[in-house]
Amino acid sequence: SLRTTEEMFTTLDLAMVDLRDASARFLKIGSTPSFVKRANNILKIEASNLPMGIIEDVEVDVVGEQLKTGDILIMMSDGIFEG
Repeated sequence: SLRTTEEMFTTLDLAMVDLRDASARFLKIGSTPSFVKRANNILKIEASNLPMGIIEDVEVDVVGEQLKTGDILIMMSDGIFEG
């Protein structure tokens, strides 16, 4: 059986990029940080909420960022980030 008696939870990490103006909104629920590499700088995009399933009321953080020509968006799973 795939079901367990332990508590279950999940994270969500979503980037929505408007291709017309390069504005980005990041919806992060319990996820690892995302990064934007811009020239010689790294921007860290993070939220401080808990994964879904830990508590009953889910808090959603939406973070906005204006992307620029040449930016590289880096998103990864927690296994990569913590490894």
